[in-house]
Amino acid sequence: GASALRSLTVKAAPATPGSISGVTAVCSNQSGVPYSISPLSGVATYTWIGPTGSHISDGTTTSSAATLITSSASVTVNYGASGGTLKVRGNNACGSGSYKSVTIAIVCRDKNEIPNDQNLIIYPNPTH
Repeated sequence: GASALRSLTVKAAPATPGSISGVTAVCSNQSGVPYSISPLSGVATYTWIGPTGSHISDGTTTSSAATLITSSASVTVNYGASGGTLKVRGNNACGSGSYKSVTIAIVCRDKNEIPNDQNLIIYPNPTH
């Protein structure tokens, strides 16, 4: 004999993103630094988290803090005064995947961060 067919739909939380494309050495307060990942299958949104003091934009919305939830796998980051970790994960109705992260280093400083009590001599004179 034969019985009726039974089926079960199995859904899962998204996979961990692959590598994050973009630079890992930026200047203090640098704006519009692009990052992206390969889009994940079955993802509704992505959660991007930047270093403290940063703001993330998907081209339409800019975060008021260091976290942005967006449908975009590509964002730009406006950095603050400190480096740290940039992280991203996928989200769907079943949950959230694991974060993929990259360390961001601040390698140059803003001119406003140089203390006023330091002597600076520049040669040759005149110079820019």
